[in-house]
Amino acid sequence: MFRQLGQSQINGGHVSKKQSGSRFSVMTALPYRGKTTQLLQRYRQQLDLQRSSGTLGRALWLAPTQRTRAMLLSHLLTEQFDVAIQPQILTFDLFAEWILKVSGHSSRALPELPRRFFLAELIATLNAE
Repeated sequence: MFRQLGQSQINGGHVSKKQSGSRFSVMTALPYRGKTTQLLQRYRQQLDLQRSSGTLGRALWLAPTQRTRAMLLSHLLTEQFDVAIQPQILTFDLFAEWILKVSGHSSRALPELPRRFFLAELIATLNAE
């Protein structure tokens, strides 16, 4: 998720962006059109901005599965971007666990569907603020 990004849509098989002022990004395109590559580059830019301003841990990327998270982490570092301090690439489950941990509340495992509804509501609330 990136603050400065707006909604994206398919334009002739290529990804085009529309600025909407949203703090969240939705990027859609056909397979193998470079979505992940573009998002990784933007995530690296956000991490670099954070590193230079001293505000680490503020760029969050929610990955749908542990497999996707592992792939993103393995592709994050490049020759030009060789250090990532506190990259917040999390699955929905890890994000939920982190929220419970920092809130100081005891946790009880929720079934997956109610957990996803809870996270969707939480994200909508945070986006509205």
